[in-house]
Parts: sequence; C-alpha cells; structure tokens
Amino acid sequence: MSEILDIVDEGNRESAAERLGRLVREARKARGMTQADLAGEEFTASFISQVERGLTAPSLKSLRIIASRLGLPMRHFL
Repeated sequence: MSEILDIVDEGNRESAAERLGRLVREARKARGMTQADLAGEEFTASFISQVERGLTAPSLKSLRIIASRLGLPMRHFL
C-alpha cells in the first residue's frame, strides 16, 4: 500500500495505510464486530489493530480476507 500516494482528507494529511485502517475500522464497527471477530482464525486481533491504526498494511491476500469478512469488495479499501 505504500506505493499509493498520500491523500488530503479535509485538510489533514492521511497516508494510504491510515486511510485503509480508518475504512477497515469504520466497516468493522458498523457491523458490530470486534477486532477478534474480524481476525478470525487467520489473523490476530493485534494485527487487525495495527492495520486499523495505519501501522501496517496487509498483503493483498490478507486484504481480500478482511474485505470478504466485512462483506465489501476489495476496491472499497483501495
């Protein structure tokens, strides 16, 4: 995700990883899921937390799993 340029969001700089994390967190909370629910068997709640805080960007395979669990297309996060 680091190759995606930073975006400007309402006057604040938001990196691609931070934007992705915000979108994952918003979608997860809208569905009433915990980080552990979203993590499932493949990930840890800590990994989901790091993604949501923009500290790490998931691989495309991981993002595909996360998007599927949230019932959203991958393009929602890109």
